[in-house]
Amino acid sequence: MNKKNLILASVLAVIFTSVLIIFSPSSQKNSLSSPIPSPISTESISPSSDPTADWKTYENNDYGFSIKYPANLTIESTTKEKMVRLLSQENIEFPGGNVTAFWIEDNLSISDYIQNTKIYLSPLNLENTLKQTSLTFNEVNFIKLSYTDAMDNREEYITPIKNNIFIFSGDSQILSTFKFIDLTDDWKTYENEKVDFTFKYPNNYSENSYDPRPNTPGSWQIQIMSPLTEDHDGPQLNSRELKIEIYIESKKVNDSLDAFFEEQAQAEDFDPQWTRSKINIAGIEAIKLNWTGMGSGVGYFLINNNKRITIAKYPQNTSLDSEFNQILSTFKFTP
Repeated sequence: MNKKNLILASVLAVIFTSVLIIFSPSSQKNSLSSPIPSPISTESISPSSDPTADWKTYENNDYGFSIKYPANLTIESTTKEKMVRLLSQENIEFPGGNVTAFWIEDNLSISDYIQNTKIYLSPLNLENTLKQTSLTFNEVNFIKLSYTDAMDNREEYITPIKNNIFIFSGDSQILSTFKFIDLTDDWKTYENEKVDFTFKYPNNYSENSYDPRPNTPGSWQIQIMSPLTEDHDGPQLNSRELKIEIYIESKKVNDSLDAFFEEQAQAEDFDPQWTRSKINIAGIEAIKLNWTGMGSGVGYFLINNNKRITIAKYPQNTSLDSEFNQILSTFKFTP
């Protein structure tokens, strides 16, 4: 074979070998397992708009909460019943029918309200329709009551608020905007190693603490008082002033809340015109007393950590009731 033919044969051999490699199964497998990456598509997700952004806001500084409502609704409030109704134009033109409403029940626990609802439904033989569930709106825990009465199917949402209860009936989207308002952020805090609780009070109030019976272990007294008005006259407080007195003494052997109250009632010789009810203060059961006549006022009796505690408010009716309720709501007991 001459030299030219030898070179041609070598070139053909290289071409043939390359073809075999390209079309071999292993070559195709490697090609399939390593695809050319395609561009990754990205989708920009914008946050969903707040459907309540342009709603109006209702605030209640007496009880410390706010709630939003659609701008086309009108507020109708009643001071006596402490109820707020949200009325549409149709509700205004044609009174009646279901409306969104919320209200405060003073000195009533959720269990008491549920029991009262059962009593209300009992004559109608509808107490078995009452259903109770727990749910949360805006980090606030509610009890939902569902029941049927003679008029309609009802749904009510209940949560504790300042030793009372807040009740809502109506559009749950409105309820989802409910928030507690802390009006006591910049208040003073009462702390003393003599007592096992703390509480807050307005900056312009005066405070005085002392031992009323130095020879009696465990005794202590605290007095918190609002500024006196310009027309203050005599020893009696007027309806625009507030004084809170807190008495602490040691618990007795085999003591009970009822025994404590009865003992105080006899010692103080309360006027016959008084009313008594049970409430909770910072999770501790207490007895609330309203009395009238000379020196009328409101008293709270409770027992905690082997101590008897009496909280007295003077006068019974004052324009500063909301501040008193806020002070009472800040009580915290140490274990």
